[in-house]
Amino acid sequence: MIKRRGSWSLRYSPWAGYDLELELLPGPRAGVGFAERLQPDTAFMNEVLCTGAALADVDERRLLWFSPCRADPSYRLATLRVLARTWPGWRVEWAYDGLADLVRAVGEDPAGVAAPRSVPVPPGVRTPEELRARMPMLWLDPGVYPPGSRLPPALPTWPDTLRRAAPGEPVCLVTVARGGVVRGYPVSPPADAVIGHGPASLEAYATWMPVRSWPHAPSAGIHLDADTRTAGVWTTRDLAQVLPEMPALWPGWRWEPWQDRHAEQLRRCAPAVTFPEPSLKAGLLTLAAAFHEHRRGDRATRGISALLGFTGVPPAPAAGGPGGEHATVLEIIEELHA
Repeated sequence: MIKRRGSWSLRYSPWAGYDLELELLPGPRAGVGFAERLQPDTAFMNEVLCTGAALADVDERRLLWFSPCRADPSYRLATLRVLARTWPGWRVEWAYDGLADLVRAVGEDPAGVAAPRSVPVPPGVRTPEELRARMPMLWLDPGVYPPGSRLPPALPTWPDTLRRAAPGEPVCLVTVARGGVVRGYPVSPPADAVIGHGPASLEAYATWMPVRSWPHAPSAGIHLDADTRTAGVWTTRDLAQVLPEMPALWPGWRWEPWQDRHAEQLRRCAPAVTFPEPSLKAGLLTLAAAFHEHRRGDRATRGISALLGFTGVPPAPAAGGPGGEHATVLEIIEELHA
């Protein structure tokens, strides 16, 4: 999205959201130029389908954005540090509510992009087997919907069950304080889905083996104080408009949003439960390799993709390439890594 002289325009690519940060890294001229080459659009997509998005507000010199950042908190940290250097004079802000934050920023109603919390079961479908035959790509947890059981009129879009994350996977680390004791539980993200299970999740965690530490930087964290019925959440992704639903999902609880401030959770759970911070140096190395590869191959890739109609992104103009802005980004990464 580009906002200029009081009006805004919407642009779209089906693939650009995955590595959006690599298009933004060189600075405002390259980032806005990239957006201007995308296909014009007139309607926002559903936030479930939106992997990444950016609003370049030229009037206010504000860049509001989010992307998967490779599900790597260290990579995201490095990206934010570099953007702060390559977009001088701009406010570079993460959209913690995802697409909804961008929609609000241009004065539109974020309810229009909200993900449905349930989807209706097609008429005439009564059992998991019948649904699988009608919609083979849809997976149902057999522990929740056993074979032959009768399906409800609608199915939740959040996972039906909480899944324990394995080391090496992205993790939402949930810490629970109860009776003066703090325990940790590694849960498969996203954080909004973890939150969506409500207070009943406390009983589920009680059946898990707790952890004292986690070997990798989590992508999100939730602290639940069952004694005071207070909670907080931080994330390196987005929360998909779950916060306004807290009174209904967690009645009687008070929640605090901590943006990406993992220290808020550590302050409440350490030393009983600990986890490492994102590594700027490791993130910079990953970012440098990703950016160099992206810029080295993007001309041919974009040209072929546009020709085939895959991305709708015309080839970038000849100016730039391995020198200029490309070299500046890599120099900044090297300086930050030193």
